[in-house]
Amino acid sequence: MSATNYLNSSKRRIFHGARGGFHALGESGKKVYGIKAHFRKVGNGDVTKIADHMAVPSPIRRKVRSNKGVARGPREGTLLRRMAVPAKPKMTRKVRANKGVARGPREGTLLRRMAVPAKP
Repeated sequence: MSATNYLNSSKRRIFHGARGGFHALGESGKKVYGIKAHFRKVGNGDVTKIADHMAVPSPIRRKVRSNKGVARGPREGTLLRRMAVPAKPKMTRKVRANKGVARGPREGTLLRRMAVPAKP
């Protein structure tokens, strides 16, 4: 395992494994695979953003959009999916059977319960 001059988006060093794979060490020290190089550490230790992506090895090369800087629109097909799904009808709640009766403990309820003789 050897360290490269490249850093991922979290500015963590990218390593090149003995069998050719690239990884970075995560927050807990575990290997993180499938990383892309965003920064490069130059000779004097300064970290710079990668300008020439073709100089980066292809497994860790970040793809740059061909229309970089252009605002993205809605994803293709989202409008069609929304139109195809019928809207759910609003569910109305059932009106309480004892509507209008005050909630909470009733006066005298406790006394009535105490007055009932216990079952034998």
